[in-house]
Amino acid sequence: MIRTVFSAVSAISLAVVSLLSPVAAQLPEPGSALVYPEFDNRQGRATVFTITNTESTFGGNTRAHLVFVNSANCQEFDRSEVLTPNDTFSALTSIYVPGSMRGWFYAYAQHPTTGRPISRNRLTGVVSVFDGVTSTNYSLSAISFRSPLPPDTDTDLDSDGSRDLDGQEYAAFAEEVLIPRFIGQSANYREELILLPLTGGPEFTSQVRFLIYNDNESVFSAAYNVRCWAKVPLSTISSSFSNTFLASSADDPDEQVNGREFGWFVVDGGTATSPSTTLLDPAILAVLITPESGGGPVLPFGRGTQTNADLPPTGFGD
Repeated sequence: MIRTVFSAVSAISLAVVSLLSPVAAQLPEPGSALVYPEFDNRQGRATVFTITNTESTFGGNTRAHLVFVNSANCQEFDRSEVLTPNDTFSALTSIYVPGSMRGWFYAYAQHPTTGRPISRNRLTGVVSVFDGVTSTNYSLSAISFRSPLPPDTDTDLDSDGSRDLDGQEYAAFAEEVLIPRFIGQSANYREELILLPLTGGPEFTSQVRFLIYNDNESVFSAAYNVRCWAKVPLSTISSSFSNTFLASSADDPDEQVNGREFGWFVVDGGTATSPSTTLLDPAILAVLITPESGGGPVLPFGRGTQTNADLPPTGFGD
């Protein structure tokens, strides 16, 4: 009996200690590679990006290699900027990419003299899109990928020329992307979804799969094909995103605001197909953009991990 009481007291003590133990905030941390989900240089639009070198503990400069990807054909345009310790650099994307292009871009740390990709988890960034045509503007934080390798270590472990988001060179990407909220779509309310395949090269078309939940736990499925990069209205992907459908889908009548329905959804890769091969479960990044009245981007959450994402996206499936 004494042993039983002692064990119970010990368990309670451990539980109290556990509750009192500090828990680190899971905020994004500076990384060795950054993904910027969007740029738009079309007429009437402008995009400003920032990349910042936040630390000086390793000493010396860091070269940031920037790669811009044209959504029309996956063509890349690259340039490097040298960042001194605690330096920040901002510029219009139009000075890097010719013509009226749009798409996405990424950056990664290089050795300042050799140009080799290295582990230097100091980079942060943000991109702001100004759209004079629709009178909207918003900012997106760059998505950070830390390297688990020691500082200044060459990250191209397999010498394939890609930045592998595999948990060895850089942090692995999420298995599923979770968008915590969307608002029922209508003729006067439209949200757009950025879809960015991170597996498969320019010749691949990725099937993106959706699980769409209403406010009463009912689930609906959809699929959409994308190549290189896309920014597409939710209503184009599926009628399940419409306010009319949600209101008639066995929803909770008490969970709406002024007649507007709400839901959330999961994004996952189905297949990535080229003329010669098919890859299973491609990595897909998704970011929801709301209209001006909705407040800008809805940043995604991630669930699980997968190791076949690359910068730039390739068909090798690392």
